[in-house]
Amino acid sequence: QVIVYNEQILLIEIIYRFFFFFQAEDGIRDFCLSRGLGDVYKRQSLLRKDLELLKQLIEMIFLRMLDVDDDIDDEWSRPPEGYSQDLDTDSDYANVRFGMNTIDRLIAAINYEIMLPILSLMVQQMLQQGHDWRYKHAALMALSQVGEYVENVDFIAPIVDVVTPFLLDQHPRLRYAACHCLGQIGDDMQPKFQEKYNSKCVPPLVQLMTDAIPRVQSHACAALTNIFEGSPQDYVIPVSYTHLTLPTIYSVQISVVAVSLKKKKK
Repeated sequence: QVIVYNEQILLIEIIYRFFFFFQAEDGIRDFCLSRGLGDVYKRQSLLRKDLELLKQLIEMIFLRMLDVDDDIDDEWSRPPEGYSQDLDTDSDYANVRFGMNTIDRLIAAINYEIMLPILSLMVQQMLQQGHDWRYKHAALMALSQVGEYVENVDFIAPIVDVVTPFLLDQHPRLRYAACHCLGQIGDDMQPKFQEKYNSKCVPPLVQLMTDAIPRVQSHACAALTNIFEGSPQDYVIPVSYTHLTLPTIYSVQISVVAVSLKKKKK
């Protein structure tokens, strides 16, 4: 048993070194990472005993999530008609989706009480990388996987505090990621999330309904839909929210009609 344990440690360390120190193609690196994770899923106790190995795996996962298109072109900003909010259909988010799904499986396999402190620490480190927005983007998308496994809604307070300011960040991809994170957690933790955090999350999300980037607008609306639909049946939406949302919805509808008429004239 000790021999098997040492072999597994050696395997993950070899994969870790290969991943970082060799300029391998993405497909090869994904194969190596998947190989290491496959062994982890079979022998979950391995990483429960050796948290340093767990950190190495999460670090490799985050590295893959950094591989997104750096350009904010018109195709991303203004998706075509019929565009789906589902990340599973978005080819630009293939590496991000791979990382999110992997983190989700790790939390389920290892236990969130072990995973969350390590994940939180690494997310904080990613958020402090001010030179490259992709680090913050990966951190926000990773946090979106947490809500499904946390039972005590109070544990989410630090996440909400971290994510909410990014709704008003200058970079559109970070605003988009913050919308995704809050919308996903709101959906996973309903209705407790709504009861505790609506007052903090709803106003900035409403503000994004008139964002200059249509894709961000769309994701803010999707997040608000998750939040309001997840509210308890006896929950009364405060009048202040209707004062915020109704004028915004009206202005958005007017702009959509104007764009539609312009296309018909062409």
